[in-house]
Order: sequence, then C-alpha cells, then structure tokens
Amino acid sequence: MANKLGILSITWQNIKRTLNIARSKENLIGSDQHGNKYYERPANEEKGVKLMRRVEPLPMDEKDREKFGSLVDEFSVPEVPTEWMAWLQKKRDGPPSTGEIKHNEIYSLQTARRGDDIDQKELDNKPYDYVKPTAPASAKKAFPTYGEEYEKVPGADEDKVK
Repeated sequence: MANKLGILSITWQNIKRTLNIARSKENLIGSDQHGNKYYERPANEEKGVKLMRRVEPLPMDEKDREKFGSLVDEFSVPEVPTEWMAWLQKKRDGPPSTGEIKHNEIYSLQTARRGDDIDQKELDNKPYDYVKPTAPASAKKAFPTYGEEYEKVPGADEDKVK
C-alpha cells in the first residue's frame, strides 16, 4: 500500500508541474511582414521548464476561408522568414531586427535578378538550331538481342536443339 501512495504522489506532482508550466507567462517578442506573432517562454530551472519559442500565425478571415475553400487548413504551417526561423530553432539568441530583414530581402531580390540576367545571357548566346544532346558513353545501353540463335522460351523449340 505504501508503494501505491508513492506512485500516486509522484503522479500528482507531475500533473501539478505540467499545469504550472502551461500557466507560465509568454512574452511577445515581435511580428513579421506576414502578420505572424512570435512568443518566448523563458526558462525556469525550479519548475524544470526549458526555453520555448513559438509562432502564432495570423488568423484567417471568413472571407479567406470562402475564397480558398477546403485548401485552407486550420493547422497549416505559416510562412516564416528565414531570420525568424533561425530564432525559433534557437540558432540565434536575439530576434532579428527590421533592418536585418530588409537587408536580406534586398539581397535575395538582387540575387534573383542576377540569376535572371545570367539566364537571359545564356538564351541570347544559344544557337538557333537546337541539337539534341547524345548520351555519353557511360550511359546505360539497350538490352542486347541475339537473333534466332538462342531460344526465347526454354524448351519451346525442340526442333532446333536436335
């Protein structure tokens, strides 16, 4: 009987600890251009709570639900910028600044534009008569055929064997 009380008391303490963790306060850290809000729950060694970070997506309007229909899922993953994703995964300590996000957005647009310029140059330098590329020598070859020398189904042509 004493063993059962020990198990029950440990179970009750775990339940109380879980409820206290759920009631601990989260701090709003910031939001992004998509309307997502980012929260952080600080670590508490006394309660055994680790640092937790999460994102709360922008809630959908009824208009959006009607517009997209069944494509909208309540539990869909929100669009999260790379800087905020690094913060959520605890790869960086502090949240990203607006200046950093703008700088990275400009940089990615410039990179995309340079890629488009390279593609356009390749199209301009391409000859008009398109030649289909041939397979390299190391490519797989077709299965060999041996003609009528060998039988295709074993034992089907008894006349040829004799």
